[in-house]
Amino acid sequence: MKKFSVFCCLLFVLFGVEGRALVGAITNEEETSENHMNESLNEGIEKHEEQLIEGEIDLVPEIQPTEELPSKNTRDVYDDVNAEGVAKKNSKTLIENALNSSYKKEKLGYQLGSIVSWILSAELTHIGSDMLGDATNLKYTGNTTVSEKISTLLADGTIRLEVNPSTKVASLTRVKNKISVLESGSGLSYSYSASYSYSTWKYVVWWNRVEDRFGTINAVAKLSNIALELPPNLIVDAINPLTELEQDSSVTDLPEDYVMVSQQMVGGSLSYEWSVKPDTSKVGAQTAKVKVTNTLGDYKNTIEVMVPIMIIEKGHLSIEVPENLEFKDYQISNTDTIIERKNTDWGVVIEDSRHNSNKEKEGWNLTAKARTSESGLENYLVFIDEEGTEHSLLEAAPIFTRLEHIENTVIKWPKNKGMLLKIPKKNDLRPNKQYQTTIIWNVNEGP
Repeated sequence: MKKFSVFCCLLFVLFGVEGRALVGAITNEEETSENHMNESLNEGIEKHEEQLIEGEIDLVPEIQPTEELPSKNTRDVYDDVNAEGVAKKNSKTLIENALNSSYKKEKLGYQLGSIVSWILSAELTHIGSDMLGDATNLKYTGNTTVSEKISTLLADGTIRLEVNPSTKVASLTRVKNKISVLESGSGLSYSYSASYSYSTWKYVVWWNRVEDRFGTINAVAKLSNIALELPPNLIVDAINPLTELEQDSSVTDLPEDYVMVSQQMVGGSLSYEWSVKPDTSKVGAQTAKVKVTNTLGDYKNTIEVMVPIMIIEKGHLSIEVPENLEFKDYQISNTDTIIERKNTDWGVVIEDSRHNSNKEKEGWNLTAKARTSESGLENYLVFIDEEGTEHSLLEAAPIFTRLEHIENTVIKWPKNKGMLLKIPKKNDLRPNKQYQTTIIWNVNEGP
């Protein structure tokens, strides 16, 4: 019984080493093997007995068992981790291919609300077999599906990516008027979730199907090479190649009156300020500077424009009036009488040599007043305007007003308007006597 036990142990070791070749030999030569086994047994017994007789002790070596192989029904935590790794790898390739291959790099506008959308060119489900993970003794068959909607906002809050797996529509939306970190060329990273369902196969002598793996993973992918439209540059030029200003004039014009904007951000605002204001105290050429700023949300473009200025000598207003103003003779009457001028072409000329850039003093007004005389003729002098209103020249009477700049203004009136004499029926005039007085004309700057 003991010897048989020794023989059985030897047979097991031999089977473990020879594998399928020994099994085949036993099957095909069953009788021969049995005889051979009996002969080997007898020889072993005889040899052992001889050794015992000679006093030698020869123990049968202890056979170390082979490493215990995992059961095909054993669920290992590492198997779960490995399956999740395969799911992440498959889903990342899946979603990035679907988004990047169908995105045509259409430029997303720089303005808030701009949107670019496209249809995914690939399914969001991966079906495969012999999917390998990190372990060489594990493989999977089954599918990975990206099923949850993706809605992610870039860290700087400028761009939103949305993906709808059910409609297979993806979109990029500008949610801020602001330069994006994507302008540097980096991609947009986004998180997503995917479900997986795998049949798991473990190699134990041969491939065995073990407990299936399924679950949901969360991972990160990237939309690369996003094309963005940059805000347009601000383009501003001086309106005139050279602007003339009068010496000692006050620059009351706004800076925007000197420049012209030809390009700006649509929907943005513009602001202007003098960075160097014109100095009218000195005659000659100089350069003023206007700073223009275009703002749209967090976008801001600023440019400084050179404005060539020429300061010219100060001009003046002058009046030209005929030396004499004669009236027709007066015939004594029992009623009030209007005496007309002898010269019906009589008039006044105003010359304005001031520069028309002096808006503060642009225009002028003309007044007239009769000086007190011994004859008392001033009491009868009147000015009748175009409306027929009568003004006494005992006080400064308004004669004419010019609102805009005109170099020469000639003022004439119809025979029944302008400077006239009004003689009441009761007066102090004496026959055969000449009367005269002096009229003081005054022209004032400004309307």
